[in-house]
Amino acid sequence: MGFGLTELRSDAPRRLRVKGDGIVPGAWLKIHAPANQDISKFTKDAPPTRPFLSEEHPFAFELPIFPARDSGGQLVWETAVEFENRFLFGMMNGGPNNALVDRALDKPGDAQVLKVVEFDVFKPQQWNWWWVTVQNDRNDPDSKSEGSWQRLIIE
Repeated sequence: MGFGLTELRSDAPRRLRVKGDGIVPGAWLKIHAPANQDISKFTKDAPPTRPFLSEEHPFAFELPIFPARDSGGQLVWETAVEFENRFLFGMMNGGPNNALVDRALDKPGDAQVLKVVEFDVFKPQQWNWWWVTVQNDRNDPDSKSEGSWQRLIIE
């Protein structure tokens, strides 16, 4: 298990959720998939160290977020959009820039994908890093947060 998953479930949460100060109604969440050059043996334990450049990270989701409460009653912001489980787990393994994830999403019945292996073929510890920003006013770039590398976790 890992990334917040403490027990097996039949259906994982499928919305993206963020916490932060200064987020207002009407805000948008934008997450960029890691690029191959972001990932190394060091990203298993720490986020990528390369400067983030949006032109090098074209695969991104930009979604409106809405206020909600987590199980402890804390204010969080989450998307109304729900991801298909298979795609969400693919995202947790680095998304389509991880060639093995791309193959699994494109050909889920492929024999290479279904093989039981003795090693971690998708390498989620290395690949599960997404560049996350929140922008309070979609039309005002000055309202965008600084951004940081974050892991996707299940709550």
